[in-house]
Amino acid sequence: MIIERQEPAYLQIRRYLLAEIEAGTFGPGDRLPSETELAERFRVTRNTVVHGLSSLVSSGQITRIAGKGTFVARREVRVTQHTTLVRSFDEEVLERGSKIEFRLLGFTRMAPTEETARRLRLEPGEDVFRLERIRILDSTPTVQEIRFMRIELGQKLSIDALSRLPMFTILAEMGRPVAHIEGVIRADAASADTASKLAIAPATPVLVRDYVLSDAEPVPLVAGTAIFTREVQIAYSVDGPAP
Repeated sequence: MIIERQEPAYLQIRRYLLAEIEAGTFGPGDRLPSETELAERFRVTRNTVVHGLSSLVSSGQITRIAGKGTFVARREVRVTQHTTLVRSFDEEVLERGSKIEFRLLGFTRMAPTEETARRLRLEPGEDVFRLERIRILDSTPTVQEIRFMRIELGQKLSIDALSRLPMFTILAEMGRPVAHIEGVIRADAASADTASKLAIAPATPVLVRDYVLSDAEPVPLVAGTAIFTREVQIAYSVDGPAP
């Protein structure tokens, strides 16, 4: 392909890629042609290609991962969670008109690790149920959730409920509504397992939230980890003491 010269070459490359994305040739998360492929196709230098790609990165339409390639950016999902309210991620998303689905990957009884037993304050010898699901927001895999719950709760759950309902709803319907959340938010890189399940490239930056859900007593009910793709933002505000 020979590009026309009535405008800078990098702008024509940019326009070409945008047209392909808008036409659906490349969808969210798809890998774009490499710099070398684009340079050969348009008969320009790689520096010119990089210039065109950089403008799309700056505008948030594509993302570049070192050693992996260039990808069409996924649709951004913005969620605000208020620290003063005990609310779930799912409640916040549903309020904004998004659709949530759950893909159940596993629900098994097992012996807990020492860390899980500590977080749930279990007695020696107590088992837990391990739940793994993918939360799909508006048809996009967005969150990998891995949760460990007390044995008396897991024994009452059905596969149907686990395939349809948010955890806050499940616990409320069991008469154990969440009254307290304790957790840590950290940055990490997606493992190969997480990457395959969230349809992202390995080592992609992800947001990880480790937490414990407790009832009003408070008794720890569920200890979990939620791994969010970079398309999710959790914004918060904290008020200081009154002067």
